[in-house]
Amino acid sequence: MCVIVFKPQGAKAPTVSQLKACFEHNPHGAGYMLPVNGKVLIRKGFMSYPDFQSDLVATIKRNGLDPLATPIVFHFRITTQGGVHKEICHPFPVCRSYKTMRKLSQTCEMGLAHNGIISLCSEPSYSWHWNEDTGKHERFSKPEPNHNDTMTFIKDYASLILGKTAILTPEQNELLLRLSKSKLAIMDGEGNVSLVGKYTKRDGCYYSNEYSFPTGIAFNAKGGEN
Repeated sequence: MCVIVFKPQGAKAPTVSQLKACFEHNPHGAGYMLPVNGKVLIRKGFMSYPDFQSDLVATIKRNGLDPLATPIVFHFRITTQGGVHKEICHPFPVCRSYKTMRKLSQTCEMGLAHNGIISLCSEPSYSWHWNEDTGKHERFSKPEPNHNDTMTFIKDYASLILGKTAILTPEQNELLLRLSKSKLAIMDGEGNVSLVGKYTKRDGCYYSNEYSFPTGIAFNAKGGEN
């Protein structure tokens, strides 16, 4: 069921063992997003943990970022729709173009990662399609093979609900939760992050589910490792 990990500003990143366990439990591709120069930088499509880790370290160094001060959203995927493809890894830019969402590296105004299954956008009979050529919603008989439920949700719903900031109003948060019935992490270029749905806090970071924690690591009542 995937896992989202959010490291807020001022929090230490999860340990290598924690991140590696998240990848091993969700081995169908990883990605991350963080703010750089007023934009959200998305890097994704890593099909091995060493590639994921080395790219993250390189990105932080290349952009002169302070690892402690930089908020980061990680996503580790296990496929439910769309198959195992680098381009369908999370996060995605909040936009209306599948082609743009499939890019492995890009900057954007706002990014989104998802944990769960969005039934609203999963049914074979789902027929709304945004035609980029005509700029209109149109119906099609079969879902296109180059996207999944998250991408459709972003295109047809989140892109219309979200504004210029990831600081959500209570109404936006409730609407996104009602529609997706899932967990979302939304980031803007200023590093603001909103979490939709229930997350577990451990050592200052937030996890969309707990099954991905490394076997044998017990957490005490305050959330630290024993």
